[in-house]
Amino acid sequence: MKLPSSALGPLLPTLAAAMFAGCSDEATGPGASGSRFALEVAVAAGNVGFHSSLAIDAQGRPHVSYRDLDAHALAYATRTQSGWLSETVDGGPTHDVGLHSTIAVDAAGNPRILYYDVTHMGLALAEWTGSVWGIDSLRGYAPTASMALDAAGNPHVCFYDNEDFGLRYAHRSGDAWEIETVTTATTWEAGPTSIALAPDGSPCIAAGVPTELIGFGTGRVRFARRSGSGWVVEPVDSLAGVGEHCALAIDANGDPHVSYTAGDRDDLRYARRQGDTWVVTTVDSIGIVGEYPRVVVDAAGDPIISYFDRTNQAIRIATWIQDRWRIETVMPTGDPCCDIGWYHGLALDARGNPCLSLYDGVNGDLIFAWIP
Repeated sequence: MKLPSSALGPLLPTLAAAMFAGCSDEATGPGASGSRFALEVAVAAGNVGFHSSLAIDAQGRPHVSYRDLDAHALAYATRTQSGWLSETVDGGPTHDVGLHSTIAVDAAGNPRILYYDVTHMGLALAEWTGSVWGIDSLRGYAPTASMALDAAGNPHVCFYDNEDFGLRYAHRSGDAWEIETVTTATTWEAGPTSIALAPDGSPCIAAGVPTELIGFGTGRVRFARRSGSGWVVEPVDSLAGVGEHCALAIDANGDPHVSYTAGDRDDLRYARRQGDTWVVTTVDSIGIVGEYPRVVVDAAGDPIISYFDRTNQAIRIATWIQDRWRIETVMPTGDPCCDIGWYHGLALDARGNPCLSLYDGVNGDLIFAWIP
């Protein structure tokens, strides 16, 4: 049974994994009671919530972009004092859009959404002007695209070009896009990308190469930072078969944090650069885990990672606490046919607690998970 989209309180008890006592690179299995997370249905109209992304504005209001599968459209939802409101941003029956969306909110609380336009085979950027959605286009291949906004609200985007598969960085100032090449296809074939801005505003990119493109067991993940003389590129993890999925966050000191999948081991791994050295840890290795990771960094500089546990068909979240990982199940599906973890969203609220946007593959709903 679908719950009304106006439901705002804790609606569903969730499963969790208890804090474990052991090494920091081990994890407990899901199923223990006592999860901190409450789940609420944000949108329940049709089959919605796929490929979602989440941002929290300065007032603590969540903003979610997602794909409406029935309408083949990009949609947007936000929570107000009276409940959740949702609307179609772009697309429709004859204009297929909304795949792989990424949302960010500027200082005024206006959302920007980067997404893939299937019909026109390119990236598009939707921007709320205060009264209408404006749509801008940008070439690229969205399954590997990512976006961040600077302090002035200007978008910075990374993506693999769908013509030569080179890794590109694009930024817009005013109405003009400036695009530059980070690496060529001979260095990185098309794979996942994630962009974040350092405290000084310089763009940083984590990019992986799926193992199926260059041979199983040889995937990799690398980190690129733009300096005055160009792009500096370095390997994050020397282990073969990593980088099928990756995510990047930059802390207040400018240090990068990367979460990614070790495809040949089916593990979730995490890397943090300290000085000139990358320190790599296995976060979760029980079953087939680590797909579609998202990472944020709290005020203390500690990472929080959400990811898909394929073995248990659940979204899990790993929080670094002092010297170990606490791992919880946020949302189990109970249905082995439903990949609820595909492209979920993760953000921190005003209290520094993680919130997630999720796809309920059983009921076709958009779910918002938060800590009361």
